[in-house]
Amino acid sequence: MTKRWIWGSTSALVFASAYIGCSSSAVSHPPPIGSSPTPTPTPSSSAPVSVATTIPLGIGTTLPIPAIAGFSGTFALAKSNAPAGTSVKLTSYRSAPPAAPEPLAITRASATMHPRQLSTGVNAIFWVSQQYSQSVLFQGFPVTTWQVPAVYSRGPLGLETFDATTNALLDTEFDTSISGDVATFPGKQSPATFAVIAGQTYWWELVANKPTPAPLHITSASPPSGQTGTPYNGGGFATSATGGTPPYSWSWTADAGSSLPPGLSLQSLSGGEAIVGTPTVGGSYNVTVTVSDSGAPAQNAIAKYSITITGMVAEYPIPTAASVAEDITSGPDSNLWFTEIGSEKVGRLTTSGVFSEYIAGYHPEGITVGPDHNLWFFTSQAFKGSSIAKMTIAGIVSTFSLPHGSGSCGRYCTYSYATFAGGIGTGPDGNLWVTTNDYVTRRQCGDGCYTDHINSSQIEVRNTSGGIVHGYIIPPGNVSAGTGDVVSGPDGKLWFVESATNQIGNITTTGTITQYPVPTASSYPRSIAVGPDSNLWFTEIYANKIGKITTGGTITEYPVPTAASEPLGITAGPDGNVWFTERDANLIGRITPSGVITEYPIRTPGSHPWGITTGPDGNLWFVESAANKIAKFRP
Repeated sequence: MTKRWIWGSTSALVFASAYIGCSSSAVSHPPPIGSSPTPTPTPSSSAPVSVATTIPLGIGTTLPIPAIAGFSGTFALAKSNAPAGTSVKLTSYRSAPPAAPEPLAITRASATMHPRQLSTGVNAIFWVSQQYSQSVLFQGFPVTTWQVPAVYSRGPLGLETFDATTNALLDTEFDTSISGDVATFPGKQSPATFAVIAGQTYWWELVANKPTPAPLHITSASPPSGQTGTPYNGGGFATSATGGTPPYSWSWTADAGSSLPPGLSLQSLSGGEAIVGTPTVGGSYNVTVTVSDSGAPAQNAIAKYSITITGMVAEYPIPTAASVAEDITSGPDSNLWFTEIGSEKVGRLTTSGVFSEYIAGYHPEGITVGPDHNLWFFTSQAFKGSSIAKMTIAGIVSTFSLPHGSGSCGRYCTYSYATFAGGIGTGPDGNLWVTTNDYVTRRQCGDGCYTDHINSSQIEVRNTSGGIVHGYIIPPGNVSAGTGDVVSGPDGKLWFVESATNQIGNITTTGTITQYPVPTASSYPRSIAVGPDSNLWFTEIYANKIGKITTGGTITEYPVPTAASEPLGITAGPDGNVWFTERDANLIGRITPSGVITEYPIRTPGSHPWGITTGPDGNLWFVESAANKIAKFRP
């Protein structure tokens, strides 16, 4: 292509983001001190100031821009709704016409300036006005090419599009390549649009040495955690970016294997973009946020975030109606196992929500994983007492009866006795430890008949074959302590609750028992678990408190905020906190090691949450006894 060394202007159709300029007088600059620029002839006063042509619009075809003073160009229009016969009048100028808008922060070049001076400053160097015979909506902006005098071929070059009526800058582009003295600008595709009005004037201005924008970066920090049912981060989480060419456009997508947080969206707000809404489903969501600027070529930047939403994830209806599920544990097969006292079954639930149910015996309760990697629980029947049961992960059950029976205690004297299990746990010695409550009823007749009761509580130690290894009477020995849950503590002892006598007890593996009274009278401690802080945490149903006891026996109590909530099940969470159910309040509670309690609603009203455990998937799983469901909760 022949290089032409003439002063002037040329331009191509492009529309998008905007600067608003103010007119200013032409400025001339002397050559730098010490320089010896090569003289270049100034265009004579007889040279044409502008060249105009009218051409029909040809969508998808290459159209010419009038050549003048060494500038020329072509453009290819994007799709439009242009009526048949629409034309455009293009006028190229070799110097700044008075009506042309002033580019922002750009000094216009004087026609008398030396070319080397022009190449070292930021200057508007070529102007093209456009007037359309019909109003047209273009679906994007054209790709343009420009032949420029060699002095400008080193770049960088910029192309700006203005609306002459408003002086609004509609688009800024930067050359994507300069080959010889031909520069190419990329245009913009849909969804960018540009509407022109018949008879109004639009300008292209070619700019030399226009600085390219700084790299685009997302500057907002990681989004905070949220909670289901609560507006996210109050009024939302604002995203932010720097660099590029404002304004920015934002989008987000879910990473592979994840989804966008239900209830949240990325929306435009005054001053920018923000993640807003009210989360509806708990979980951990991995997302990619993308920002694009308005430059051409557009810059893009991404940031990957993980957003944690605390709250209900899902509820899974138990297949058997009215199952009256109560206790739950994380099994040796990475599934959840739970008891159904109403249907005499033990259920298994995968973390993806698939159920299996197995016949277990009358009134199964207190399920745990034994040292043999089977499921252990106990069944109970009125007047007959309890049996210890072992279930394999294939659902095969073996049972071992606790003492029960009847007999004679003398002339006209009979008695019956039954032993009921209160809790079952695995000890550090590889045995099963079972808390029991023994009830003996004696009926004696002489001149009359009377009945009395001799009750006691003890701890039985059984091996994985079901055999009794030891039995230890819980002091004082002549009352039922109403024993319940038992767990292996961090100190190598077994810790258990005494609901009836309002105590927390522990027992060594050699049988030494120590008891600690709960400060609040008649608190009825029910469930106990080892916390992440190596203390023991327990629920107090009647006192409406959560208790903490150190291995040295110091007890601290924390009132539950919701009155009469009946805290019931308790477990150590995967988040370093302790979690518990509130049966009558239909809530899940979280307590930090320092005693700060937060409560979360359950999706189903009146569900009566019961047992709770941490699942193999890092979620909390709990039983909704009245709702006949198993629920998953993201801590």
